[in-house]
This record gives sequence, C-alpha cells and structure tokens, in this order.
Amino acid sequence: TSRRAVIGSANASHSSTIADEAVVITDDPEVVAGVRKFIDGIEEITEVDQVFLDNATIKAHRFVRTCAR
Repeated sequence: TSRRAVIGSANASHSSTIADEAVVITDDPEVVAGVRKFIDGIEEITEVDQVFLDNATIKAHRFVRTCAR
C-alpha cells in the first residue's frame, strides 16, 4: 500500500515446509518509499491481483495430495 510495506520470503510452497522464512511488515515512511522505488524499478513484474490469486488457487487445488486408503 502507500503506507505499508510487506517484505519477506514467506510463502505457501513446499520449500516453506522445510525452511525458515520470515516477513516484516512496516509503516516506516523511509522503508515504504525505498520498497516502492525498488518495485517500480523492476522491468518485468506480475501484479498479484484477484485474478492471479483465483488462478493460483485453482492450480493449487489440482495438486493437493490426498491419502489413498
């Protein structure tokens, strides 16, 4: 957002089940401005919007393991 930055590597992936990951959430204006500048400088980026989340959720459900009995 314009007032907060979420910085970290924590995510819902297989690697997060075996690795220590962390996220920092800050409202420090200097950090937020620095993060915004960094993100704006990335040439190729995928925006995580509702469509992205919906598609990711659909794909994740296709690969959910179930126990065979």
